[in-house]
Amino acid sequence: MQTFWKVSARIWASLALLSTSGCMTHALWSGELAESFHEPSSPNQMALYETPDRCEVLVQYDELSPWKGSAQRRAYLMRENSARIESRKKPRFVALTAANGLSAIPLYCERSAPSGVGNLSGTYAITLTNDNQFTIVCTNGPAQGHFELPTYRGATGNLKLALLTPVTLVLDASIVGGVAGYWCLAAAAASGNQCLYSTGL
Repeated sequence: MQTFWKVSARIWASLALLSTSGCMTHALWSGELAESFHEPSSPNQMALYETPDRCEVLVQYDELSPWKGSAQRRAYLMRENSARIESRKKPRFVALTAANGLSAIPLYCERSAPSGVGNLSGTYAITLTNDNQFTIVCTNGPAQGHFELPTYRGATGNLKLALLTPVTLVLDASIVGGVAGYWCLAAAAASGNQCLYSTGL
């Protein structure tokens, strides 16, 4: 009976160790590090500018990076990057000075927009309940639709994950090797005890 409990304890201990094998690599790619995206700060300090031909909108905002402690000011062209932003890809950023000489677009909050905002002429924007989403309204032309500030995982994050992966693979393999070595030693010890018993008889 005592032998049964010893074997059971060894099996449960091995299962516990094996259940953790692979978990370090999995946690690396599915955990907090992998989910560390570049995203707008709160508040995002968004500002919009219209090009003279009204064909494009320059967006400026403050971005938080998982690798930096302070917000960084960013700028990009809205229409040019709309598909990339929808796909959670990094937009093609431009210099902040690209706003020089452009007309600022009035920006209103949906929760506190003035009652006469719908009667404005020209182009204006309204931020939605989520401050990172906004609507461009052009009273003298076609509506430009709904847009969202970028959220993406940059190339630096992917590189760090790739560099750390070999380390976690080695650690996961060592756990499996440790379990195998444990059972080999246990088997050798049991074999030696049986020999002693048979010699004594």
